[in-house]
Amino acid sequence: ASSLGGGRYDVTVPQNMAGKTVEGSISADMGGGKSQAMGKTQFRIKPVPEPTATIGANITSGRQSKDVLLTNPLIVAQMSKDFNYELRWNVISYTVTFVKNNVEEAPITVRGPRFPDNVVSKIRSASAGTQMEISNIKVQSIAGARSLKTILVRIK
Repeated sequence: ASSLGGGRYDVTVPQNMAGKTVEGSISADMGGGKSQAMGKTQFRIKPVPEPTATIGANITSGRQSKDVLLTNPLIVAQMSKDFNYELRWNVISYTVTFVKNNVEEAPITVRGPRFPDNVVSKIRSASAGTQMEISNIKVQSIAGARSLKTILVRIK
């Protein structure tokens, strides 16, 4: 456990504890080296839900203009708005495949979140109707490594 200040603590538990119940106890420092038990409570440990991968802050699918895609040239992984804790995910890698006129081009493997120059160039030169598939999205956080769902957009 680590103190966040103001009586708040952050506790990281092993993944194998998910689904189990643990008991936590609280004690107060009474000064002079004395502490006093203040109570106990039980906590149910839940697994961390899957983050959602997006292009930029919010693109998950659909028809998108080149300008919108190039304004947000990176993959982001984030928890849903109703997740109560701050948890940052780092994008490790992903694969980008362009499909033009039903012909799949060679996949491009990307390290890190940002679109590299060759992906940016392909977006710029893509004709309307070209599909851009982002798959094999690998992310990492203190909650572990995850593989996220594919993002599929059609350039308009």
